[in-house]
Amino acid sequence: MLTDLFIWSLKVSLFFTLIYGSYWLLFRNNTRFQFRRTVLLLSLVIASVIPLLKIEIPISEQHPLHVSIPEIQPLSNQKPALDPPFENTIVELAPTTKSTIYWPEILITIYAIGLLASLTLMLIELFRLAYWYYMGARRRDIQSNVITHKNIKYPFSFWKWIFVPQGTDYDQEIWDIIEKHESAHLTQGHSLDMVFCGISQCLLWYNPIIHLFQKELKGNHEALADRHVLKFTDFNTYAKALLSVSVNANAMSLGHSFALVSTLSKRLKIMKRKKTRFAKTVSSTLFLVLLTLTIGSINALHGQETEEQARAKVAEKMSRGAFSFLYFNKLTVKHEKILNKLKADNPGKVISFRYLANDRYQEYLAAYQPDQETLFFDRLTESEQEEIFRIAKQDTTLKNITFKSDLTSKYSFGFDDFVKFGEEAVKTKNKYIVMYESLPKKMISDQPIYEASQVDKLPEPIGGLLNFEKSIALDAELPKDIDKTLLPKTIDYVLVVNGGNNISELNLITDIKEDNEEIDKIYKFMGTLHNEILEKIRAYYPWKRGIKDGKEVRVRIKIAIPTRYM
Repeated sequence: MLTDLFIWSLKVSLFFTLIYGSYWLLFRNNTRFQFRRTVLLLSLVIASVIPLLKIEIPISEQHPLHVSIPEIQPLSNQKPALDPPFENTIVELAPTTKSTIYWPEILITIYAIGLLASLTLMLIELFRLAYWYYMGARRRDIQSNVITHKNIKYPFSFWKWIFVPQGTDYDQEIWDIIEKHESAHLTQGHSLDMVFCGISQCLLWYNPIIHLFQKELKGNHEALADRHVLKFTDFNTYAKALLSVSVNANAMSLGHSFALVSTLSKRLKIMKRKKTRFAKTVSSTLFLVLLTLTIGSINALHGQETEEQARAKVAEKMSRGAFSFLYFNKLTVKHEKILNKLKADNPGKVISFRYLANDRYQEYLAAYQPDQETLFFDRLTESEQEEIFRIAKQDTTLKNITFKSDLTSKYSFGFDDFVKFGEEAVKTKNKYIVMYESLPKKMISDQPIYEASQVDKLPEPIGGLLNFEKSIALDAELPKDIDKTLLPKTIDYVLVVNGGNNISELNLITDIKEDNEEIDKIYKFMGTLHNEILEKIRAYYPWKRGIKDGKEVRVRIKIAIPTRYM
């Protein structure tokens, strides 16, 4: 629910920013204030509705949409750079030590906090108004809907009431002007606009445009109330009344203040403006309508797929192994017994298992995963694969699982529609089983660091050091404004290899001695390359640790990225 609200608010923010920006360009000097009020409110309403619209149009078979199945999440989206025999296995199973930051969850949490804070502030203001209403004194000697309280700083109106400071004694002429101004706000329903705007501010609190909208809408209300007063009072008298009552204070977001110093100058200028020509208003309106229709139609048009197209898209995902979530935690009776024996022989230790598509993956586990120790390895027979799938099919949760081509598709399918793909996936991915002990994470910082000259065997990334250095260079994007001839033959870094995807102390050691205008650009590029090396090692290139006296150790080594490949 909160996720849907957040996504909706992002779409509304985008559409509203575009529409309000167009409104500001077209109408900011327009003096037809009632019309502007209508346009402002409609712009917010339309922006709020556009994300909910969906107009389906047929799509041809020749142009299928590339979609994903939302109900199925892959075990890993990290894909190490391995030779083809490893590829299918590593995508699904290779662990990584890189810490993952779940930005969607973080953003939604921040949005929820901001939403709660905004609603709290709005409720506090409503509570303050209710408090003044119930605890304040009625000034029936002035008017039946006038309320006074010692904490009220200036005259303002909200809903059906006019609030004035306690102890004020306005002369009749000024009170008549105040009453006409505030009554105009009440009779024209301006408080409803501000409540609507306040709710929108809570939902879109992070968008500064909604706060500009609130200011613009309130200014429009003041202009309408001023126009109403000027029907009965001349400009000079009205201006003097505003100046005599004006105060320097912060305005309430929901109420309408009679005269604040911060807005007074602008209001007086607006009162003197001539009414905007009707033709100009019409042309501006047509342009805004055309823009709004364009934005709405682009968002609303939605490809209408047929049931067969939807089924084909889901089947494509199934054929690529999307059923792995069904069987990755299922064991045959035989292997269940083996796992229990291993756990009994290793009390207090974490014993896990996984399925492999290729037996060569064992080499990868042994060399590049120092925190795992293999305890059992076996090839699955065809009957064992069938047994795994039979066990998976008995899972009662399958009855509640539905598959769609995308979130907006109106077609959904059950597990039984794609049973054959699940069986094929088991036969493809579940060829081998490995059971292993997850070793406790050692305190890396407590282990000594050896130099390259001190060890018997140097650390090595998967694929070899030379290939790793070349791969980094080939993938580096050298900025176009850097003269490649000014680069050294290699850009050198040192790093400490801790094992697997874990490295530390990655530092640049190349120094550009020439003094030229591009030196800053070159060093900035080297900094970017530093981050790319760190990212690729953590995601794609695990390392074997160095060997000293037959034991794995941490080693500091140099890597040299050849610039000729850039």
